[in-house]
Amino acid sequence: TVSKRFGHTAAVAGATLSVFAGEVLGVVGGNGSGKSTLMGLLSGMLVPDRGRVILRGSEVHFDHPRDAIRLGISMLPQFPELYAGLDVIENIFVGQELTVRSSFLKLLDRRAMAERALVLLEQVGAVDIQLHQPAGNLSGGQQKAVALARLVARDAEVLIFDEPNASLALRQKAMTLNLISACRTANKATVLIT
Repeated sequence: TVSKRFGHTAAVAGATLSVFAGEVLGVVGGNGSGKSTLMGLLSGMLVPDRGRVILRGSEVHFDHPRDAIRLGISMLPQFPELYAGLDVIENIFVGQELTVRSSFLKLLDRRAMAERALVLLEQVGAVDIQLHQPAGNLSGGQQKAVALARLVARDAEVLIFDEPNASLALRQKAMTLNLISACRTANKATVLIT
């Protein structure tokens, strides 16, 4: 059970949610009902004012989304946050770069990241995206597809999709639904917000 206030507004008041491995759970509600805030609390984007988050039977605390990612929880926000000046590959692998050892140094393995990025983009139905272009040059749908590819690359146990089909082309919407089905088959817990 968690609660979160913003000033005098109770965005989430005593909300309880359980999601299990292999389950796809829908969180449905009108605009301003607290759905995204609740998912922000579960993914480390926000810190609860009261309450606790239990993961695999243990209480966990997130001060930052990377804390949740380390524990296997990853979220695709409704409005993807990409780094406009970084290229598509860099945005997909930000914080989880593939490296190769050279003497005493670890170097970025751009070739391996490019090859993996192509596979990830194909999985989410975005085969028309140029890997080396800055994310700031992409359309809204393409940016969402890059963020979705980044989510898949994290291989999380709990995946949270906030309005996953917003701004996507028809083919990408079908691929997103296939991806969600594959997550269920792979015994991942999946939460869809709409």
